[in-house]
Amino acid sequence: MKGFGIIEVLVAAVIVSLVLVGVHATTTQALRLVHQSTKRTQAAFLAEETVEAIRSLRDESWSTNIAPLTSGTNYFLAWNGTKWITTTTNTLIDGIFERKFVLANVNRDANDDIATTGTLDPDTKKATITVLWGSVASEAISESYETGTLDTNLAAFPENSGFGDPAQSFVVPAGSDITVPRAELYIKRATADPSDVFLEIRSGGVQGAVLATSNTLDSATLSSSLAWTSFAFATPPTLTTGTTYYLRLRSIPDSAVAFSGAVGTIHWGYGWPGTYGSGDAYRYVGPSDNGDTLTGYDFSFRVYKQATITSEHSIELVTYITDMFGN
Repeated sequence: MKGFGIIEVLVAAVIVSLVLVGVHATTTQALRLVHQSTKRTQAAFLAEETVEAIRSLRDESWSTNIAPLTSGTNYFLAWNGTKWITTTTNTLIDGIFERKFVLANVNRDANDDIATTGTLDPDTKKATITVLWGSVASEAISESYETGTLDTNLAAFPENSGFGDPAQSFVVPAGSDITVPRAELYIKRATADPSDVFLEIRSGGVQGAVLATSNTLDSATLSSSLAWTSFAFATPPTLTTGTTYYLRLRSIPDSAVAFSGAVGTIHWGYGWPGTYGSGDAYRYVGPSDNGDTLTGYDFSFRVYKQATITSEHSIELVTYITDMFGN
């Protein structure tokens, strides 16, 4: 009887284990389906929102907002604080969704119906809206110089005396334009609590137009040894292939203004002789001073290009818009 009881217990244990495994698998699958359903619902909302945004742009001004757009080009939406605008810069929504639309010309037949052939209707456009989501690819380094590891106070930054800022120029590689979500500098704090810092991307020179400004970093949290430190751009700029740009490190208070209250010292790892070849290091860049061009020197940097989406899932929506108000 005792042996029979043990067998019964073992059989029961096996049955319970199989049931629990089945329940776990079913629960996991159910959660996966719920997750996919949620993403599809979000994507559908984004597609509908795009339709409404395009109609809003049409109603505001067909001649300004719709007519200048090129047929067959991918356009994206951006919110400027008061209204939707179109852009060719792709910024992922919530880091997950890519939303775009493409306009196409519309023909009408003898009955004034939309047709594949016929007479071009300049006041009507076909809009194809696509929302993609899936696995986001890792950001890729577009341009970098990573071998500069010399660790001295080359730039005298930040300084209350108003010595100015350090900078490094670089060239976007040949091929295609890039959208830059972030950059990394090889820096450290050489004192306990230096002034906080942020990074700018400029065009046309170290004092040229500011294309992007990063988040501000609490410099007290920087490593006390040279380390790659990330600066993210809330509005990623699009940089043109083959063009020179400038990474300029700034401080709060402003190290480029004498007696601003800037304190401490930050080292930016550099190479000498630098082997980058497509740019130069700069120091002492001020409000109206290009500073010193350190020919033969390069500060270490990494410039990243925008992540892309592998289109595992997508929703497509087609609508037609017409210039109803003649504006």
